[in-house]
Amino acid sequence: MKKRKKKNYSSIRGSGQASPQFMNYLKRFARNIFMNKFVLAIGSGLIVGSVFGLVFLQLIHGDREEQALNDAQSPPTQQSSASSTQDTTEITIEDPDLYAVQIGVFRERENAEINKQQLQRRHIESVIWERDNEYFLLHSILSSESSAKKINEQLLDDDDVETFIKKWDIYVGNKQITDEELQWINRFMSLWTESLKQIEAGEAIPSSSWETLLTEEVDSSFISEFQVKVVDRLASLQKPEEAHIYLVYMLGLFEQKIIN
Repeated sequence: MKKRKKKNYSSIRGSGQASPQFMNYLKRFARNIFMNKFVLAIGSGLIVGSVFGLVFLQLIHGDREEQALNDAQSPPTQQSSASSTQDTTEITIEDPDLYAVQIGVFRERENAEINKQQLQRRHIESVIWERDNEYFLLHSILSSESSAKKINEQLLDDDDVETFIKKWDIYVGNKQITDEELQWINRFMSLWTESLKQIEAGEAIPSSSWETLLTEEVDSSFISEFQVKVVDRLASLQKPEEAHIYLVYMLGLFEQKIIN
């Protein structure tokens, strides 16, 4: 009896489905295509990114070279602030020969104020001059030693006030100032010295020159502050009994606020 030969199901099944071997082949083929595309995309991205980066760096380098060339060729910009464009110099003034009639010197301002008030009750005016953390009580400042001696003798004879005479120099600091400020400072000293000599000669002081100087606009904070402090008492120059003491007051504040 002959045996029935079995049909070969290795390639085709009766239901029409693909064999397992064929399906595995398709999967491997699809996987290879996907992987190849993925690798290709990564490689392409790296190549494009590198090229773009090189071009970008070249552009930046070119811009920097152009900017450096423009900076080298362009003139320096001018600063707008007046202090940066103006030259500065140290304070220099023509120091006149001055002699002070001094009543006392104190370590505390309060003690100087007490003595000043005591003198006022005796109708003797004085000025507190602050210098080097000391407070000098001055009766007057004169342009010559002989004039100072006359005042000193008068105080001793009439009011029995102990005073002494000393050479009085103006202390000048080392601050830097502009040419405009220096011109104003020298004009002040010149007018002050002239006014002192007029007082000693018994002459009236024309207030117009002082009014012009003390109301003049100057690009200087410390000069402007000084002008405000002294201009309100400008009328004292027209009163013989107040003119001299006003000059001493102005000079003391001038040393403290402007040249130190």
